[in-house]
Amino acid sequence: MVHSIKKDKNNAFLSGNFFKKYPNETVASFFSEEYIDYILRSLLTINNAAEADEIFLETFGTNLAMLLDNYEHIKGGSHKLFYNFSKNSNIFLEKNITSLWYQDEELKGVIVDNKEKLKYDAVVLATTATSASKLLEKNNKKLSDNLKKVRYFPVSMLVAKYEKDVFTNKLNGYIFPRNSIISNVGVYDLEKKNYVRYTFSGREARSVLNNNYSIEELIVLAEKEFTKHSSIELPKRIDVAGRVTKQSAYSLNHQEFLEDVKLNLIDSRNIYLAGDYLESTSIEGCYRSGVAVSKQILKDFESRGESENSNSETRKSII
Repeated sequence: MVHSIKKDKNNAFLSGNFFKKYPNETVASFFSEEYIDYILRSLLTINNAAEADEIFLETFGTNLAMLLDNYEHIKGGSHKLFYNFSKNSNIFLEKNITSLWYQDEELKGVIVDNKEKLKYDAVVLATTATSASKLLEKNNKKLSDNLKKVRYFPVSMLVAKYEKDVFTNKLNGYIFPRNSIISNVGVYDLEKKNYVRYTFSGREARSVLNNNYSIEELIVLAEKEFTKHSSIELPKRIDVAGRVTKQSAYSLNHQEFLEDVKLNLIDSRNIYLAGDYLESTSIEGCYRSGVAVSKQILKDFESRGESENSNSETRKSII
């Protein structure tokens, strides 16, 4: 499996061919329990917030790719990237897209907060499958229902700052057993070992995350669990930040799901999809889905001759 990814990078994503031959077999049914607990479980809980019996080998390449990644980061952070992007595009912050705007059964754009209409030639729903499903429910029920098949499991990442370093150069993280409410704890910054990341994910964590605990309550639970399983004494905590969200575990029979999505999209002219459930939950996977959509839009508009209509009153834009 590792060799297949090294040989063909596409196998690190859901568009690869190698893992398609395992559509009905879970990770739990293929590998031993011991191998899962010590090697694979951390990949599944980090990437999908799922357990081995909830992830099918058909999508396993996306997890295995994590072992081969070098985790490059943009020097100086991502703000310059977004700033440069914003100079060429209109970005509307804190806008709530409540529905798609149709007129005479033709897509015109989007509606913001149930009142403001924004006109566009095409709309890309670069969201979770759940959010996309809600927006499509009225105008494409088949596609909306199909997107509901994508599974999402709760996950929470907390970052705490302590007075003194928690980890050392020799030790920078722990993974936890399946009966723990947290899946991993590790240094958040290799240069600042007093910043610690706690992750709630996996089946046991769901009982906690579904209780609407505050971040302050969650960090107390996380620290208690951490000290129970380690010999580390935590210094005084100075601050904490975090959020509770959800991770995609894809759909069952994912290749079949993707084919159905393609068929359903035929009924929604100028609607396109990108997101964490198409190629991978990783940033690279989401990026690939965006690139694929961009190419498809150009192809579609060029084939219709609309790209040459520079005098059109409609803005040649995409949201």
